[in-house]
Amino acid sequence: MSELPPEIVKLTGPLYLGSVLNWGLFGVLSVQTFLYYLGFPKDRWAIKTLVIFVYAVEALQSVLSMVDWWQYFGPGWGNIITFDNIGLLWFSGPVMTIMLSCPVQFFFAWRIWVIGRSPYFPMLTIFLSLFQAAGGIWTGVRAAQLGLWTLLGGEAKIPGSIWLVGTAACDVVITIAMFYYLNRSKTGFRATNAILVKIIRLTVETGLITTTFAIVDLSLYLAFPRDNYHLVPSTCLSKLYSNSLMVLLNARIRIENGRNVGFTASNEALYWDRLVDHACNSLPDDP
Repeated sequence: MSELPPEIVKLTGPLYLGSVLNWGLFGVLSVQTFLYYLGFPKDRWAIKTLVIFVYAVEALQSVLSMVDWWQYFGPGWGNIITFDNIGLLWFSGPVMTIMLSCPVQFFFAWRIWVIGRSPYFPMLTIFLSLFQAAGGIWTGVRAAQLGLWTLLGGEAKIPGSIWLVGTAACDVVITIAMFYYLNRSKTGFRATNAILVKIIRLTVETGLITTTFAIVDLSLYLAFPRDNYHLVPSTCLSKLYSNSLMVLLNARIRIENGRNVGFTASNEALYWDRLVDHACNSLPDDP
């Protein structure tokens, strides 16, 4: 076994941190999915199908990623050739992130249409989502062709930049559109406004998180093309999209009397295409 160079940590360190964060966020997603299963059994089938799809793909992504991490830190430990091998991460990274980010972004585009009844923001969201999907697939295919981490930065800057710039731009558009339409929907009712403010806050916070991670990923990718620093935010990106979706869906849950799970409305099947109408028309004014 040859002696490892001192800079080997630039390859192995980000892989280790990414694996820890990836599994940690999968645990959070598992809890979120279980809460959704308990809280909203009467949600419409399309949303429940989306939740099942997201969780199943995330579980597969975690397992596939673990196959490569096992090679890096198990039987391949100390082998510089193994450390530099991309393995299956070309698929479990950018390609599977696209498989998860696109449905979530399409969901938000539908929500924007329901709230605003204007086609412009939803169409722009779908276009940017497809744009970043093309860049992500291109990045994955190029990574599979190169096969080595040390070659990826110099040879895949264009597809990687398209993917991450498109991702950040799409998230910014979603955040601005949701903030604009929800803020415009405010009424004179304090209880109604409280629900809308909560949704606005969650939308801005989750959109800011995914946007920030995409920008950090791109910055590290361009600044350190020969190192694996960008893998830390890149590995977490799909889990952040999935958790953002579940946070917004589970925002309807509240704890009553310290133990029991309740809902923000008397109708426990609070469909998302009726949320704003319900908030604006059904809640009484506070005394």
